[in-house]
Amino acid sequence: MRKLIDLTLPLYTGAPIWSPEPKTVIADYFTIGRNYGAVEQMNMKVLYMAGHAGTHCDAPKHLRTGRPSLDEVPLERYVGRASVVHLPHKGFGDPWIMVADLAHLAGKLGEGSRLLVHTGWDRFWEQDNSTYFDQQKAPKLHLETLAWLRDRKVGLIGVDMPSVNALLDQHATVFDAEMPPTIIELLTNLGQLPEEVELICLPLKIREGDGSPVRAVAIVEEG
Repeated sequence: MRKLIDLTLPLYTGAPIWSPEPKTVIADYFTIGRNYGAVEQMNMKVLYMAGHAGTHCDAPKHLRTGRPSLDEVPLERYVGRASVVHLPHKGFGDPWIMVADLAHLAGKLGEGSRLLVHTGWDRFWEQDNSTYFDQQKAPKLHLETLAWLRDRKVGLIGVDMPSVNALLDQHATVFDAEMPPTIIELLTNLGQLPEEVELICLPLKIREGDGSPVRAVAIVEEG
């Protein structure tokens, strides 16, 4: 028996964002029955948001000019078996996720593999926006860890923090490869996952896109 676990944060007007990003606005454009000269026959919302708002995908182009955009990354990156590591103690005074924290997965983290990192930091997303997006307090993959995953040709890295590493000069390091890993950020509910799941997290097909919302879902076998 299969169970679907939603790993996606909701999108709505005023959803928490990094302070420099444009505010997310989701508003009614058409509403059934409204009359502005003619009675409207449909509901339709208009969405205004950054490509990196909510649960989203970073294409390599996000931080490296000339690197692959969303529409150039193979679809296989976004669908398939994923390893899950649980590190709920990370954050605040101990934010760094080191190679040693992932070393037990070395046999599974090869070319094209997928890794989901659970820290539980998503608990602050709506509860305490300033803590959630705090560059110093938030858990983050150490520069050496990013390089280790990149050099192992890991295909996808997903995290329940606002960034794999909120320090952008270090974050960009993971994209320095012939085909860099895809990054999925602002995931949620990773604490409900076993050590391996089937993952689906497809982005929109935005031409030359650097980021896109995803609907991330884990498929867990039960019984």
